[in-house]
Amino acid sequence: KPVEMGTAFDDFGPLARTAALECEPCPNPQARDNRRRLFWAMSEAGFVNYPGEWWHFCYGERLWAQVTGNQPLYSHCDGAGLW
Repeated sequence: KPVEMGTAFDDFGPLARTAALECEPCPNPQARDNRRRLFWAMSEAGFVNYPGEWWHFCYGERLWAQVTGNQPLYSHCDGAGLW
């Protein structure tokens, strides 16, 4: 069942930022709480959030490596984009 997140998936407006609802007074507490649940569940599983999009999480790539201090598990693939 879909839950309230404050924006649609792939909305790139200002409310799509992960921290957009972390203000007082919060315009949508239910969406804020759901975003927090998603953020902490994914973070505890080792994923890193891209702060411009509440739904965007990374694992093993450059953003993840930068945030965690680890080496990327993968990066550029030879032939990528050559269809």
